[in-house]
Amino acid sequence: MRTLRFVACLIGSIVIAASRADALDFPVGHSSVADAQITRLMMDEAYPQIVFLQLSDAPDENAECHRNSTWHYAIPISSPEGQNMYSALLALKASAGHAFFGGADECVTELPPEILGIERLARLELH
Repeated sequence: MRTLRFVACLIGSIVIAASRADALDFPVGHSSVADAQITRLMMDEAYPQIVFLQLSDAPDENAECHRNSTWHYAIPISSPEGQNMYSALLALKASAGHAFFGGADECVTELPPEILGIERLARLELH
């Protein structure tokens, strides 16, 4: 019952945040995908504080630093904001829903040099 209550609160929070985000314009020049599903989410024990995302559609463009052809976005989950975004991503993946994904126009800096080059996810709007 606690889990169901948590999921209901989480989805309610996401809907409120998404409705507020509609009033805000997403910055021109930042990568985005208007209506996509999450096809893959990955965490790796070598990088336990990073979640990697692959979407059903590729972003229209990526940050200049983005060089990875497998992962469209990544998010650090070491902060409360990152953990909130990760929770929303899990709910979205579980529901097979569609969303707007927006990049930060900068890459995740917490990765080692050999896999640098994945743009940080900055915005998630659920439909």
